[in-house]
Amino acid sequence: AIRRDDLAAFYERGFGPRGMVIAVVGAVEADRAVEQVEAAFGEWEGSTFPRQPLPPAPRPTTVRRKFVPISGKTQTDIVLGVPGPARTDPAFLDALVCNTILGVFGMMGRLGERVRDEQGLAYYSYSRVEGGHGPGPWTVIAGVNPANVERALESIRAEIRRICREPVPEPELADSQAFLVGSLPLRLETNEGVARAILEMEQYDLGLDYLQRYADLIREITPERVLAAAQRWLDPDAYVLAIAGPP
Repeated sequence: AIRRDDLAAFYERGFGPRGMVIAVVGAVEADRAVEQVEAAFGEWEGSTFPRQPLPPAPRPTTVRRKFVPISGKTQTDIVLGVPGPARTDPAFLDALVCNTILGVFGMMGRLGERVRDEQGLAYYSYSRVEGGHGPGPWTVIAGVNPANVERALESIRAEIRRICREPVPEPELADSQAFLVGSLPLRLETNEGVARAILEMEQYDLGLDYLQRYADLIREITPERVLAAAQRWLDPDAYVLAIAGPP
């Protein structure tokens, strides 16, 4: 069993100021901000914990399915996932655009249009891709009537299969690119949003001019690159599936 002493020892070995990034944004003078950071963290000693590169995440080769019964629920929630790209992967933005088409743009992309709007199989259905220093999860999430679980899963798999087989039409790609470019200013409306952007640029070595280059990076992505990203990470026949709902 894990004890308190084990956690404390791991903290002492694994947590330290080395590599830490602090972003300060707002109505504060730079010198004063530095003073406060030094006062709070100046005596924090470094950790000797070795930092090893994260290994590639093993890809599912079949469907791994887990059902968790929850009494009292009337809705079944589905999460289907695969290991996705690291944020530092050169094709991360390709995957981001692919995911936007699959389950974000408009009323949650193709998934929202087909699974929810056209077929009425889900209360909501969308997808999300996340990346850190190592591979992050690429997931599809849906809330459905328990009677519609299998039909909803088939519809989700059909959309994954389609995006893995067919190049995205240029107008559909352009819509998602415009959405990603246009939503950037909204992410920078608050101090927190600006701080998060600075943190991301520093953590993943994107360069301090990343926001200036972002629109061009998104607009230069082609249907072929979207298809390659889908084929690299998504598979309609190999994924991990978690289902929670009424027994």
